[in-house]
Amino acid sequence: MTIKCFSIARNLDMNGDCIGAIQPACWNGELKMPKTEKPSKTAELVAAARASHTRTAKPPIFADEYAEHLCGPIWRTIISSKFLTWLVVKVKLHVVQPIVMAVFVRARFCEDLVEEAIDSSVNQYVILGAGYDSFAMRRADLKNKVTVFELDQFATQKSKLERMAKHGIAKPDNAVYVGADLNVDDMFECLNQHGFDSSKPAVFAWFGVTYYLKRDSVVSTLQQISSTCSPGSSVLFDFQFNPFSTPKDWRHIQSKMIEFVAKKGEPMITRFKPENVEKFVQDCGYANVEVLLPKDINNKYLSNREDKLSFPPIFGLCNARIGWLMIVNSASTFSISNECEWRTYINRTTLFQTWQHSKNQEKSESTLFRF
Repeated sequence: MTIKCFSIARNLDMNGDCIGAIQPACWNGELKMPKTEKPSKTAELVAAARASHTRTAKPPIFADEYAEHLCGPIWRTIISSKFLTWLVVKVKLHVVQPIVMAVFVRARFCEDLVEEAIDSSVNQYVILGAGYDSFAMRRADLKNKVTVFELDQFATQKSKLERMAKHGIAKPDNAVYVGADLNVDDMFECLNQHGFDSSKPAVFAWFGVTYYLKRDSVVSTLQQISSTCSPGSSVLFDFQFNPFSTPKDWRHIQSKMIEFVAKKGEPMITRFKPENVEKFVQDCGYANVEVLLPKDINNKYLSNREDKLSFPPIFGLCNARIGWLMIVNSASTFSISNECEWRTYINRTTLFQTWQHSKNQEKSESTLFRF
């Protein structure tokens, strides 16, 4: 069984709003892009942060031995020198340095849940806004179980593939690179053209993206995934807090972070009240939603560390799962009060088969209920 991993453009918002012009086509072996498009600068920063953390943290929260090779020459020079690392990270970037911890923790959160999904026979992994992600390279032990589809803007993907070739890193057999302009292209049309099967469960990773998109775009993407993918699929993502939900002593840091990335040409525009996220995601079509806030994250991933690292109280993490379906047609009625009763009386396999059948019907008088 092969798991497929897909990556979607970092610069695309959920409604298809894009930063910069992008060639409207799926990648078919040649990455073509307009001259005005450039690789994502924030994706570069994420790769550099992962590389530096892997070198210096003892132990690293998330080790990425490929990250340094995926950085550009300037960042590789900085990372290779303790003095330059100190000068850049502790001095030049000191204002945003406390926030970088979110990069490593969200990677650990994601990979743990992706492994759980694979162990549960989910064999498609879609990375939205993949940037310089290295999962397919690092996890060769899973190459016969999962296909990784990396979807991102053309320029960033082209840069990544060039850096891999320069350092002698072969393209993983189970990786599929999908270049897309979601302002023009349909996400699932692009994925389907590259072998994605929406009738089978998949896990989507969507980190470092939502806060760069319009809120309507976030809604649109979540709804598209929940309405297209099969039960058992899930979406893992992070979100940024509304400043009024951020502790007062962190608001200045959050403001500086927003200013910093805006100067890189990638402004952060969408934030949430953390207490509203669960219902927001449920309203987008997800049955089971787990939201992790900084206190929970620190307890789970950062407790008992001698270096006293902590998760920045500016972000949260979310694991949203698509539930099963019950179809009630005009000739019958069915009333049930909660999920436990559903699972008592309804066989999941039957529900899944019914759901698959319903997707093949052009017209239906049935009502679909997710749980």
